[in-house]
Amino acid sequence: MYRALLVCNSAYGADSRLDDLHGPRTDGRLLAAALTDEQTGMFEPAQVSLLYDATRHEIAIQVNTFFHEATADDVLLLYFSGHGRSRNGKLYLCATDTVADLLPSTAVSNETLTDILADSLARTIVIILDCCHGGAFKGGPVNVEQLLSGKGRFVLTATGAAQLAEDATRDGQPSPFTRALVEGLRSGATDGDGDGRVDLADLYKYLQVTLKGAPEPRHKFDGYGSVAIARRALSPAVAAFGPAGHHGGEPGGGGPGEGRDFLDGTTGATVLDARRVAEFRERMRPDVGRQVGGSATAFLQSANLLRDGRLTRAGALLFGEDPMAVIPTATVQCTQFHGTGRDSPMDKRVLQGTVPEQIEHARAFVAGLARRGEAPTPELATTEPVYRFPMVAVREIIANALVHRDYGHAQMCVHVRVFADRVEITSPGEWSGADLPDGEPVPLGRLAGESRQRNFWLAHVLTWNSLVESEGAGIPRALADCRVRGAAEPTVLRSGDAVTVTLFPYAEAAPRIPSTTGQMIDNLPPRSAVFEGRDLTEIDARFDDEAAAAVVIRGIGGIGKTQLAVEYAQANRDRYRVAWLITADTPQNVGLGLAGLAARLHPAGTLADAQAWALNWLQNNDDWLLILDGVEGAEQAGGLVEQVAGRGRLLLTTRRLPNWPRLRQLGFVLLDLDVLDRAASVRILVRLTGLTDVDEADALADRLGDLPLALHQAAALVSDSGPDRLAAALPMLPEPGDVVRVSLASVRRQSPTAAEILSVLACLAREPLPEGVLMPMTDGPEELDRALTILASHSLISRHGGSVRSHRLVQEVARIPDSVLGPFWDQVPDPQRQAAKLLRQAIPGDPAIGVAGWARWNQLLPHIDALIDSLPRQNVPELHFVVDQAATYRLFQGQADIAIRDFERVYEIREKQLGREHPDTLTSRHNLASAYQTVGRLGEAIEQQESVLADYVRLLGNDHPDTLAARNNLARAYRLAGRTTEAVDLHEQVVSASRRALGEPALDTLTARINLAAAYREAGWAGEAIAHAERVAADCRRLLGEDHPITLNALAVLASAYRVAARRTEAIDLLRRVLATRIQVLGEEHPATRETARELAGSE
Repeated sequence: MYRALLVCNSAYGADSRLDDLHGPRTDGRLLAAALTDEQTGMFEPAQVSLLYDATRHEIAIQVNTFFHEATADDVLLLYFSGHGRSRNGKLYLCATDTVADLLPSTAVSNETLTDILADSLARTIVIILDCCHGGAFKGGPVNVEQLLSGKGRFVLTATGAAQLAEDATRDGQPSPFTRALVEGLRSGATDGDGDGRVDLADLYKYLQVTLKGAPEPRHKFDGYGSVAIARRALSPAVAAFGPAGHHGGEPGGGGPGEGRDFLDGTTGATVLDARRVAEFRERMRPDVGRQVGGSATAFLQSANLLRDGRLTRAGALLFGEDPMAVIPTATVQCTQFHGTGRDSPMDKRVLQGTVPEQIEHARAFVAGLARRGEAPTPELATTEPVYRFPMVAVREIIANALVHRDYGHAQMCVHVRVFADRVEITSPGEWSGADLPDGEPVPLGRLAGESRQRNFWLAHVLTWNSLVESEGAGIPRALADCRVRGAAEPTVLRSGDAVTVTLFPYAEAAPRIPSTTGQMIDNLPPRSAVFEGRDLTEIDARFDDEAAAAVVIRGIGGIGKTQLAVEYAQANRDRYRVAWLITADTPQNVGLGLAGLAARLHPAGTLADAQAWALNWLQNNDDWLLILDGVEGAEQAGGLVEQVAGRGRLLLTTRRLPNWPRLRQLGFVLLDLDVLDRAASVRILVRLTGLTDVDEADALADRLGDLPLALHQAAALVSDSGPDRLAAALPMLPEPGDVVRVSLASVRRQSPTAAEILSVLACLAREPLPEGVLMPMTDGPEELDRALTILASHSLISRHGGSVRSHRLVQEVARIPDSVLGPFWDQVPDPQRQAAKLLRQAIPGDPAIGVAGWARWNQLLPHIDALIDSLPRQNVPELHFVVDQAATYRLFQGQADIAIRDFERVYEIREKQLGREHPDTLTSRHNLASAYQTVGRLGEAIEQQESVLADYVRLLGNDHPDTLAARNNLARAYRLAGRTTEAVDLHEQVVSASRRALGEPALDTLTARINLAAAYREAGWAGEAIAHAERVAADCRRLLGEDHPITLNALAVLASAYRVAARRTEAIDLLRRVLATRIQVLGEEHPATRETARELAGSE
C-alpha cells in the first residue's frame, strides 16, 4: 500500500531568527493532490495525511506513528517543507517551537528520523525534503546516507548541503522545488522504460533538468529508481503486451499460442551471464540435454529467452547478470521468528540472484533452521539429515511461489517466514486457476487440480533440470511428502493481492512408547492412599458427549478437583500413551507445561520450539490426556483447547470459569463438584485415623463441612495429637477450611524448620519445586527430608520425583498475617526475601548459552514469576538479579514479549529505588537495550545504549569492563542498523581498550577481536576480515584450545569471511569442522550450533 505523510511548517513564532514562510501550506496541498490524482497518482486519498504548523513533539509523534504502523510491503513517503538548520554535521527540521540556539531539544534531528526508520517494518521508504540544508542527508561528516542505507531507502532533497532552498515569493504559491516536483508527478517526468510507471529515477532526472541553474536537488537512492511514484498512460501496443508494474496478462496465460505475457518482453537492463548458463546446462536432465544443444545463444533462443540479441525478462530472471535491474522486486525476503508470532523477528535475509539460485538458497535457509540432526538411511550405510518440516514440500512451494508469482507487481517480493510451528511462503498475485475467498484458509489439496502456470517459459525451462516439476506435478508431490512425513496438510490463504501457503511440522509420535498397560508417559503425582466419594465414570460420561472438547471440573478450594483428575488418569493408564498435568493459572505456565511435555517426548531446543513441537504432537496424536490444573480464566485454556480439540482428551480444573457460554460453544462440558457425602467423609477419617467410634468421626466430618482437604489434614492432626486436641481447636474456627490453621500450628510445634519452609513455599508457585532448592534452609539432606516428611504427613504439601508442591489453599492460608491461632507468617522474618535468596542460589549458569541448565530454568521460571508478582514495587536485589537472568533466558528462548516486560519492570523499580546512575540500574538499562536490539527495535536500543555508554564513560572511565561491554553492544546495534562505519570504529576502540586494560590473553579481549573481524566482514572488507579473523583464530587455538567455544566463534567468523571473499571451498570445509565440534561440545540444540548448520546449508 502507498501511504504518505506531508509535514508543512510555515509559522515559526518561537524564534524571531526563523522567518515565517509563504510556501509550505501550498506545497502540501498541491503535492497531496498530485499524489492522489485519479489519472497519474499512486496514492489513495485516505492514505495521504497532512500535518501543518506542528511542534517538535507533534512532528516526532506523527512521524513515529506513521512508520511504526507500516507493514513490510507498504511504500511510505515522508515529505517535509519548512526551515532546516545544520549544526555539528547534523540536520535539524524546524518546528513551530524551534529555537535556533536549542536545536537538539526543539527541532527534529536526522538521528531521530534514522532511529524511527530503523524501527519500521516497511521495506520501501521515500523521504523528500524541501528545506534549507536539506542536502545534509546527502554525504557530510555524519555519513547520513550510510545511516539510511538499505534496500528500498530513497532520499530526495531540494538542495545540497549548506545551500538555501528557495521559498515561494508570496502566500498561495508553492516553492520552486515543490512546484517542479508536482509538475513532474503530474506530467513532466517521462516513463523511461515504457512500463506505465514513472519511478524515482525518472522523477529525479526531470527535477535536474527543470531546476538547472537554481539550487541543485540531491538524491541518495539505494536500488536506483526502483520505486514507481506516478502513473502514465500506455501506448496501445504496450498496453496489450502487459508491462512491468502492471498486472499484465490473464492468470495462467503465457503459454504457446496465447500471446506474450509480461516476462516474454525483452529488456536491455542487464546482460547474459555465461557462467550461469553453463552451470544450468551441466545440471540439465540427459533427455533434455540431447535435444537442446549448441551455443549459449542457440540454447537461449530455443528456450524463447533471447530475441533480437536481448534477453527476455524471463531470461534475465534465469540467466541475467543482474536480474534486479530488470525487476527490482524479484527478490526473496527470508525471516526467522522465535515462537509462533511475528513480534520477534530474529534474522532477516534478502536473497537476490537468479530464480534457480533463489529457490536453492531459500530452501537452504529453511533447512538450516529445521535441521534436527542425522539418522541412518534404510540401508544403514550412510546417514541423512533429519528435519522437522517436510523439506520436499517446502522446496516445491518455494519453487511454485517464485515461478508462478506475479512479476508485474511493483511493490512486493516473495517472503519466506519460518516460525516455531510453521513455515509461511507468500507470493504476490492471485492463485492462478482458482478464485480463492479473501482471508479464508483453504486446504492445498483442494487446489491441486486448479493450478495453472502464469509464467510459461520460466516454468518450462526450469523443468529441464528438475528445479520445477512438470505442470500439475509440483503440488501433488508436496502433498505426498506431507502425508509420508505425517505433517498436517498445507493451507492456502489469499489476502488482497498476495497468496500465502503455510506448511506445518512433522507429526512426530512419542518415541519408544509401547501402547501396553503400565507404559504410559506421565508426570502425575502418586495416587491418594484413600479415595472415597467420587465416581470416575462421571468423567467418562461427559467425554462420551460427541461435542465434548474438554471436561471442566469446577469447585471451591480444597474440594478435591486435582485429586479427582489425577485419580481418573491413574485409573485409565491402559487407555493413554501420555497423561500430562500442567498448572494452568497463567499463559506462561501453560507454555512451560507444554515445553515439559516436549522435553519428555522429544527434546526440541528452545522454549518456543518445544512448545510448538508439543502443540503439533497433540494435534497429530489422539491417545493422550492433558490435565490443565487451576485454570483461572478462558484466556489460559481457550486457545489451547481450540487448537487440539477433537484429538485427545482434556481435563480442566477451576474454582470459577468466566464467560461460560463462550466456553460451552468451544465444547467445554461441566462437572460441578460438591462436598463429599457424609458416609464417604466418615470412611476417610476412619481409614486414615484408626478411629473406632463412627459417631465421633461423623461429628468431626460435620465440623469440617465434608471438605476433602480438611478431612485429610484433620486426619493427620488426629494421628499426631489425638482427637481431643483437634476437638478443642475446632470451636475456634469460623470456617471448615480453617483446619489448615490447626495443621500449621501442629507443624510449628514439631519443626520450626518445616514451618519456615512452608512460609517460603507460600511465596512461590504451585508448580513442583526441586527439593534441593530448599537445602540452604536446613543443616543437610536429613533435616530437609524430615521437615518435608512432616509437611507431607499433614497434607500441606505433596512430594513426587524429587520435587515438592503445596496446595493453593494452603498457600493462601499460610500467607494470612494473623489468625486466632497466631501469626504463622512470622515464622520467617521475611519469607519473600528468603525465597529470593534461595532462587538466586538455585539458578543455573549463563542463561543464553548454558544448554545444560535449560531444564532447570524451566523448573524455576514459575516460581520466579510468582515471587516478582508478589513484590511488584519493592527493591529486592537478589530477586531482581534472578528476574534479569530469567528474562535473558526467555529472550534467547523466543519469549521476547515476556522478557522485555520483565526487563522493563526491574528497570523501573531500580530507577525509582536506587536512582538512574546506580550500578544495578545501569545494568538494567544495558540489559533492556540489548533486549530491544535482539528483537529488532533498533531505534530504542541505540538510544538507550548511547545513553548507557555515556554514563559508563563518565562514571567508570573508558577502560572499565562494563564500559567496554556497553561500547561493544552499541557497535553491534550500529551494525544491525546498517551504520557500518560507526560500528567498525567502536569495535576498534573496544579492541584497543581491552588490550590495554585486560591484556591480550583475556577472554573479553579475544571476543572483542572476533567481533571486530565480524564487523569488517559485514562492511564488505573481506581482506581485512580474513586477516583479522585468521590472527585471532590462531591466538584462540594457542590460548584456549581447538574445542573452546570462543575458538569456535573465531573460526565461524573466519568461515563467513571466506564466503564473502568467494572462497567457497574453504568456507564449507571450515563450517563443517565448526559444526561437528559444536555438536560435540555444545549439543545439536545450542543456538550457535543451529546457526552454523544454517550457514553450512546456505553455503553448500
